[in-house]
Amino acid sequence: MNSDKKNILLILLVGILAWIPVLNFWFFKAYEATWLMSVTPHTFFNLLKGHAFLYFLDLKLFGWNPAGWYATGILLHLIAGSIFYFLIKSLTRNHKIALIAGLIFIANSAYIDAVAWGSFNSYYPLLLSFMLLSLYLFNQFLIKKRILQYGGSILFLFLGFFIRETGLVLVPLLTFFDLASTFIHPREKQSRKEVVSELKKLILRQTPIYLILIVFYFFRSWYGGIAGDHADSLVKWRIRLVEDGLYPELLWAMILTSGKLLAPQLIPYPVLNFIRDIFLRIFPTQIVGIYFFPFVGLVFYGLLGLITFWIKKNKLLFSLMLFFMVWIAAFSLFVSLAVPSDTGSLLDRYDWILMRYRYFAFAGTSAIFGIIIYLFYEKIKKKFNSPGKIAKFAVILIVSSNIIFIWKLEQDIYAKSFKPSKDFYSQFKKEFPRFEENPTFYLYPHTPGLNDYMLEWYFIEGDNFYTKLYQIESQMEAVLTKLKKGQLTLNNTFFLDYEPKKGLINKTEEARKAVLNRKEYNLDLKKTIKNEEAVFESDTFQGPFVELPVDLNLSISSSAYFVPGGKPDSQRFRKLADYIIERKQYLDTVKIKTSITMSQRENEPFFHVLPRNLTDGNTGFRSFWIVDDGITLITADLGQIQEIDAALWGSQKGSPRIPATYSYQVSNDGKNWKTVKEVKNYSKENAIDKFDKPINARFIRMNIQTTSKGDYALVDEFEVVGAKGKGVLNYY
Repeated sequence: MNSDKKNILLILLVGILAWIPVLNFWFFKAYEATWLMSVTPHTFFNLLKGHAFLYFLDLKLFGWNPAGWYATGILLHLIAGSIFYFLIKSLTRNHKIALIAGLIFIANSAYIDAVAWGSFNSYYPLLLSFMLLSLYLFNQFLIKKRILQYGGSILFLFLGFFIRETGLVLVPLLTFFDLASTFIHPREKQSRKEVVSELKKLILRQTPIYLILIVFYFFRSWYGGIAGDHADSLVKWRIRLVEDGLYPELLWAMILTSGKLLAPQLIPYPVLNFIRDIFLRIFPTQIVGIYFFPFVGLVFYGLLGLITFWIKKNKLLFSLMLFFMVWIAAFSLFVSLAVPSDTGSLLDRYDWILMRYRYFAFAGTSAIFGIIIYLFYEKIKKKFNSPGKIAKFAVILIVSSNIIFIWKLEQDIYAKSFKPSKDFYSQFKKEFPRFEENPTFYLYPHTPGLNDYMLEWYFIEGDNFYTKLYQIESQMEAVLTKLKKGQLTLNNTFFLDYEPKKGLINKTEEARKAVLNRKEYNLDLKKTIKNEEAVFESDTFQGPFVELPVDLNLSISSSAYFVPGGKPDSQRFRKLADYIIERKQYLDTVKIKTSITMSQRENEPFFHVLPRNLTDGNTGFRSFWIVDDGITLITADLGQIQEIDAALWGSQKGSPRIPATYSYQVSNDGKNWKTVKEVKNYSKENAIDKFDKPINARFIRMNIQTTSKGDYALVDEFEVVGAKGKGVLNYY
């Protein structure tokens, strides 16, 4: 018992030393505030759907004081580490293995943001504590046969489901653990009758576990499950793969994602980044970029498998090694299924902000490392005079190296991710001590993070500055329009910018002068010849560097140009001319109706994503449409029943929003629709969709089911080709 107390105190001390610097951290770009406030009012079911009970508790205990929120995360991590120690001791019957595993687990960079972003991720150690308690009590029940231990195991398992649905992974793990404990642990050889009897008892033990799983799913379907997860881009990617039946692609993504999840559990992620950077200079970028991390991770897992096979004669430790190998694989595969990496994610370097995905799996890795180190010690102790001292020195070296490494990472994380937030908050309070009325802030739209900082300020101390909710604008055109209509006053409108090195930049006075002293700026296009081509350029713009609406008058003249060897194609020219005439008529007369448009506030869409951009004849980054809903419909009213031969659309190359699976429906009355064409898993950024035969209809709509990466659809232009212009389809 005394050794347990000493070991737990040592584990707690190492954990505190490693993680106490994060008490100086700040909130991370208003994630905590937006997540908690998105589930208002804070009723039981709203907090349940937002897995926000811990955030709500932190708010009630500490207010918007991040030190208290981080203290909660550290405390829960220390509790998880303590339970982990007792679990490993119970399973191995060896306090040395438990101590080594506990020390490896309590301080490691493999899951750094589970604690270094403890203000938001504290439910990770809470869930792990519940899962470890469930497994510990289940093991005790197998040994002592006390029904209270079994009931406690079921209770903590069930509660874990509601903290985060990752807890569901423990269900099959308990079954595998039961099998390993029943048939692999050291025991006398059993007769067939005894095996059948044990199997019946196992089924009886396992049945309630699966019954509560079924109960949870019924309850989950009733209250709606977790809200907000579908906002993640990789979740959308997974949904797209499933909806389009791309199961081989999903499986391959899961394998690569699992490998990338495994690698930093052996080698610290900054070291892996450094090694891959070296390989990228030598070998093909795409191959190394995608496969290096997964390869290292899968090799690492394979080596653990070989070591597990090597110790198979030690049935107790072999069965535990095998169980924790399955533990690691189960949690890695679960994460890879929930958020499978796409090509861009695989190419990304490791970053601290996503290391928490390894937290649960690393508990299993720590247990395996504890067993391996202990067996290595047992192997060599006869060859040295003082093996105990050597072992202690090795453990101290490993633990102290981990702590120092974590301190260095915490310094870097604080400097890059949290200090800018704290500095902004101080700057803002100094720049704007108080507002008499509810203000409007124009935030320069190409400044990443500024809107997050403002939202964070609002939640933390906004009530001390104003009585009504402030308003954010990110479009200068909207500001000028509202000023003109009297919806805003210039004296209470503030213009802000931000740069990482400078922090908050108050452009209010400069911008107000520009608005009050508006004038025309002439741009003269000058013709120059470059590489035998005419290029039209203007002098450098000398006006204010703010985003202002522009009225542009463009006069163009042309003359004939002879191309030697070229042959005119009068038929093709005629078809193009017919198409242009029909297109002009279409753009002038068509009425477009869409699903809800992306907006900054309800019923106030962004100017550059308006539905009218679908038929403005312009393409590019300032003229497209983005839906803000899972249902994506683009409906064209042609004004009268007429022939339709094809539909054309465009998106943006490289965008995660390109239509992939979609269909066309037509109607004469706008109410009764008939599907005339279906397209699945399209891979280009634009299309000319020809119909099998001419269709007569007044209305045609494009129904987009999935996009290239599962994100909400972006369409640049939507056009219909009819009887007069259809001849051009033979050439394109």
